[in-house]
Amino acid sequence: MEIGFAYGGVEPGRLHAHGKVVELHKVYYSICLVGTYYLHVGLRAQATPIPGSPFKLRVEPGPAHAAATTLPRELPLPLRGTVGLAEAQGCHLVLRASDKMGNPCAIGGAKVGGGCVGDAKEHVRSQAHDRGDGTYELVWRSRRAGPLDVSVTIDGEPILGSPFALWLLSDQPELSKTSVSGEGLARTTAGRPTTLHLALFDVYGNVAAAAPGMRFGMMLV
Repeated sequence: MEIGFAYGGVEPGRLHAHGKVVELHKVYYSICLVGTYYLHVGLRAQATPIPGSPFKLRVEPGPAHAAATTLPRELPLPLRGTVGLAEAQGCHLVLRASDKMGNPCAIGGAKVGGGCVGDAKEHVRSQAHDRGDGTYELVWRSRRAGPLDVSVTIDGEPILGSPFALWLLSDQPELSKTSVSGEGLARTTAGRPTTLHLALFDVYGNVAAAAPGMRFGMMLV
């Protein structure tokens, strides 16, 4: 198993110095992979472990690091969301931060932020919520539909791959803004099909798709 163990030496590393016994030594080492290990410490010349060795050692994740953090691989791009400023609207993303060595963070506390790149940033509201377990919920909301480029930062630095493409779509048509056109509004020929064109818009004036389950009907009176 590769744990990335690096040994940096012992200071001073001698049992005697200037005719005196050296009682305190500093050992320098690092481990890249979080987990629980047993650290063996001994006298090299005698090949003898010191009392208590091996020591049970728990390696925990370091602070969140922008260059080692990115979106989940299984997350399809571009990101998608719905137009609107309500709680359930917009694009919601849960980001798991990683430390400098790529280990998933287990606690919060990092300064994670979300923003928008380009001219559309004036119309986008973004926020980030620290969930306290190494994950952060980012939300982007806007009254305007269409493509955006959104950014994610940790301590002011962009994470790997940022900015990301985001599409905000409208799926809540406002019936009062629906327009109907077509020759079939005024006349038709008996026995022949005719067509009508419906243009759906949301409350903000964006072109809207039909909401799931929406049905259209016609009747003559």
